[in-house]
Amino acid sequence: YIHNNKGKFKKVAFFCTYRGGGSEELFNSMEKLIGIEPISTLDIITKEIKKNLHLKKIQEFLSNIFYTNYKSHTRGFFL
Repeated sequence: YIHNNKGKFKKVAFFCTYRGGGSEELFNSMEKLIGIEPISTLDIITKEIKKNLHLKKIQEFLSNIFYTNYKSHTRGFFL
């Protein structure tokens, strides 16, 4: 998907779910392929879901996305 759509992305946010480590390498590879820094990233491991720790991470991920979009639409002015 990334290879087929390279150059079409304006803003990106990355997420992954997995059992172990390695999300940082994955996100770095995706950023290099796309050529755009993500506005937000989220990685959730199985342990976090089992302990109900993933909800806060999801909230932060979405907040970063909404904040970035709000900021770009208001040209940096805050009410």
